[in-house]
Amino acid sequence: MKTHLIIIRHGQTDHNLNGLLQGHLDIPLNMKGIAQAQEIREKLKTESFDIIISSDLSRAYQTAKIISAGTNLFITKNTCLRERYLGVFQGQNKNSFNMDGPHIQDVESLEDMQKRILDSLWKIISEYKGKNILVVCHGGVIRNILAAIENSTPNKYHTDNLGFIELEHDIGLANL
Repeated sequence: MKTHLIIIRHGQTDHNLNGLLQGHLDIPLNMKGIAQAQEIREKLKTESFDIIISSDLSRAYQTAKIISAGTNLFITKNTCLRERYLGVFQGQNKNSFNMDGPHIQDVESLEDMQKRILDSLWKIISEYKGKNILVVCHGGVIRNILAAIENSTPNKYHTDNLGFIELEHDIGLANL
């Protein structure tokens, strides 16, 4: 029995467009992001999902709501699927993020973020064994999942808005 996951990044926000770090800031989709989510809904309408799980941040949840329009699926919010907490860097230009700066103690470590994400992913897989699952989250979440699968670093990967990965998990296997 296989568990099938499609893990998708939210649609575009004004912060994405302007190169600003979002982290845990609750930034909604912009008009392009709404249109992107509507387009992906059309592409996914042949999929039969059993559950939709979304980050609780509005850009992901709004994307999930648009994708699920016309279905009777309930969207479960999951705070562990949030983007990395970036402290004072949230809302700043991406180029301002400096891992050597004095405010780094306020930033969630990559190790803590990856543990949070992978623990949540395993919980989802365990709870919904054999199901077809849509997860709507953030680029950093997807990059960390890919890094864990390939034993690499998250910075090796890039995920555009509404980019996605597809995973299958066989019951009984130790790892994805």
